[in-house]
Amino acid sequence: MDGMKAPARLDSLEKLMHFVSGFAEDHGFSKTRISEIQLAAEEALLNIFQYAYPGEDKGEVEVTCEMKSDSELNIRIIDNGINFDII
Repeated sequence: MDGMKAPARLDSLEKLMHFVSGFAEDHGFSKTRISEIQLAAEEALLNIFQYAYPGEDKGEVEVTCEMKSDSELNIRIIDNGINFDII
């Protein structure tokens, strides 16, 4: 399992996305699939940056990537910000 931590800020997005897409590329995913992986990871990270840490209270985010099988990638994004409450 590979991982990286970064401040939960917009200026961290590029290096986090580079990490995720690099991992996927290193494990043989097609360019189309990598684009889909990037879209999902970017959406999750942007939501964390915007909603988990309101105002100036910025924490960290940790992204880990792990292959579960030859074709199954598990991306885990961990933060300590405000929990999302759907209700």
